[in-house]
Amino acid sequence: MAGTSSDAEAPEFVSVFLQDYCSQQLHIPSSFKNHLLSDVSRRMALIIRQGTDQEWKVELVKEDNEFYFKQGWTNFVQDNTLEDGEFMLFQYRGNSIFTVYIYGKHACVKESVVKGEKVVDVDLSDDEEEEEEDDDEDGIVMEKRSGPGRPVIEDTKSEAVKAAKFYMKTCHDYPSFRVPVGGSYNIPLCFVDKHMRRGSNCRNIDLQVMNKIWSVRMLVYRNQSLNCKLSKGIGTFMKDNNIQEGDVLVFELVKPDTFKVTIFSC
Repeated sequence: MAGTSSDAEAPEFVSVFLQDYCSQQLHIPSSFKNHLLSDVSRRMALIIRQGTDQEWKVELVKEDNEFYFKQGWTNFVQDNTLEDGEFMLFQYRGNSIFTVYIYGKHACVKESVVKGEKVVDVDLSDDEEEEEEDDDEDGIVMEKRSGPGRPVIEDTKSEAVKAAKFYMKTCHDYPSFRVPVGGSYNIPLCFVDKHMRRGSNCRNIDLQVMNKIWSVRMLVYRNQSLNCKLSKGIGTFMKDNNIQEGDVLVFELVKPDTFKVTIFSC
């Protein structure tokens, strides 16, 4: 149902919502428990609703060798107005992080009731990949990505792309990458592992434009999908800076977990 190769690699399970059985807690199928840590009887999990910045902290409990979502689960049920017959697809991203897709009774994706910011999964390219792009003279660069959504298409003849490339060639003070805005993409770990300090797989980073700073959640998936995403807060950042599809962003890591962002408008 998720429909992409990286999503297909993530362990997943489906659960049908029934008020009498699922309103207070959710039993995770027994066949799925091999993917979870069995030596911890009680810990917090993070459930992220795909396509939004909505997230819930829910207690993941092991009882009699079975796993359940308990404390915090009722908030998830209420916020998503779950009804009998609707079902949920959970994908496990590792480190007690789950992505959830919610489907209505007619098997269509259920729209979010609590309005949230759209998750923008930007595409990061390491320096070597950027050099390869510069050799393409056809005008359009199609970057093959395994993440959800359509691929990044960068128009190398656009003024925004040309300006961003020139800026990156002339400014070498900090590690950097550029992002063509549009679609939804996974973030390869190469830049994170090479240039950023080790830390929590779910942490905040700062994006700085001029003298203003936005805090954005960065999620690192090291289970099977091997990627990371920008989620909570990225929608506000995009809106506040009037960033549109076709714009190009240059990210420079000016200090640990802080990026200076330069915007080149289309």
